[in-house]
Amino acid sequence: GLCEATETSVIYDGAMRSGGVGSDFVDGHHILECGVCGYIFLDPVSGDLKALYETDEFRERFYNEVMVDANKAQLDREADVKIERIGIDAVAGRVVAEYGCGPGLFLDRVRDAAKETIGIEPTQAYHEILGRDGHKVFSYGDDEGLREIEVDVAVSFDAIEHVLDPKGFAGNIFSALKS
Repeated sequence: GLCEATETSVIYDGAMRSGGVGSDFVDGHHILECGVCGYIFLDPVSGDLKALYETDEFRERFYNEVMVDANKAQLDREADVKIERIGIDAVAGRVVAEYGCGPGLFLDRVRDAAKETIGIEPTQAYHEILGRDGHKVFSYGDDEGLREIEVDVAVSFDAIEHVLDPKGFAGNIFSALKS
């Protein structure tokens, strides 16, 4: 688990989808829960996750598309809910970084209020979109150029479950924040 304890219990043992809705089911994976901290995780994690997320493969397998056009209305609604939760005043005049930003719809919403917006996203197909829309772009939270930027507000929505090292992921976010 996150707490590095080794006591886990199986909370699901059965077939799991290998992709998005309508994909094939595979055996040999379990969902485990840490008996100390309650962290729930998939075991084993198969394949090269870095390559999966840097290329278009993840979005093609799980969403049947790479770009956001087909589900833009849904993504727009989700971005609006995120703004409602945080409040636009929380980002006004501040450096805002989103970890796992996808095509940057949340960042697009806060761009005019924020001092600067930064998208951290491994999917290379989104880098051009993010840059075009005025956001600084990095692939990972430990990228060299990102370490020199002091972030006022860091957010991450629906991303940590895609990370092999959630503790390191959170550590990168914490390190980027201004002291």
